[in-house]
Amino acid sequence: MARDERTPLLVANGNGNGNDNGDGNSCVKQTTFFGPANRILLAGFLMSFTLGITQVPIVYVFRLMECDIFYTHNPPFAGPADERCHRREIDAGTALQITKYCLPITLCI
Repeated sequence: MARDERTPLLVANGNGNGNDNGDGNSCVKQTTFFGPANRILLAGFLMSFTLGITQVPIVYVFRLMECDIFYTHNPPFAGPADERCHRREIDAGTALQITKYCLPITLCI
């Protein structure tokens, strides 16, 4: 047998070790699109996507709750009702509450 760069390192001789399927291409590996790595990526994407969808209502509700708490300790708002929660203190409190809520989720994922 001539030895050159195309000579296989392992000769398939049909010795019963399960590597030879009889067609001469015993080293060809079948790959699919949904392999283990792609499944993990898909699961991570779905988790991030669902958390992203639910964060918009959560931010809105946290802001309303923070607004209610702010006005229990401060004088009532004397202006248009649309601008009642447009204060820096309320935004800062909302950001703090969302940070407390999202930090464990971020650390656990």
